[in-house]
Amino acid sequence: SGKSPAKGGNATNTTNNAAALNIQLSHLQTQLTTTRARALDWENRFDTERKRFDEERSRCHNLERELDLMTMTNLELRGRVELLEAELAGRTDVAERRNSYQTPAKSRAGALAAAAGSETPGA
Repeated sequence: SGKSPAKGGNATNTTNNAAALNIQLSHLQTQLTTTRARALDWENRFDTERKRFDEERSRCHNLERELDLMTMTNLELRGRVELLEAELAGRTDVAERRNSYQTPAKSRAGALAAAAGSETPGA
């Protein structure tokens, strides 16, 4: 009969411990649910940001390609301009040479015309 109160006391302690553990378990389950929800939210945010990053990287690559094409076009145009300038300079040189050749001929023709003109009124 001396063991009965002890057994009763142990049963009460066990019940109290079980109740406390149930409260802790419930609290942990709530934390787990909240943490899982946060993790899912972060995962969704990460996926969204990853998509944005991929889009921006793709845009960047497209712009780099466009810049490369523009640079090539610019270099080609510069080359054409240099060729045209060289051609123009060559034509200018030729024109200047032609003018230098034609100037005496024009002068002679002018002199002859002037002489012919002066002779005509005198005749």
